[in-house]
Amino acid sequence: MTDKEKELQVINESLRHDLQVARINNQSLQEALLETQSLSVSSAAALLEKDEMIQRLESQLQETKSLYYKKDEEKQFVQLTKASGEYKGKVIKLQDQDFDEKIHLGQ
Repeated sequence: MTDKEKELQVINESLRHDLQVARINNQSLQEALLETQSLSVSSAAALLEKDEMIQRLESQLQETKSLYYKKDEEKQFVQLTKASGEYKGKVIKLQDQDFDEKIHLGQ
């Protein structure tokens, strides 16, 4: 074997080694890409799930507020009805800083 052939053989072995390393790196990169895609899909699904949960909670909050205000209005109406019933036919005295007046209710 001549010096030139030995040199070409060394270069050839070096290239084969580099090719093997490149294949291993390529495989690792493909695995990492698949894992990243899998995580992206699961992250997107988790975000959609959280968004749906937020929408449900906001809807429940609106329903709760609506019920609260309805109950509050009913309570105020009942209190007003009771108050007007209590004072029906009675005279109450309203006082203010600037005036003093009597009012007859429910007559």
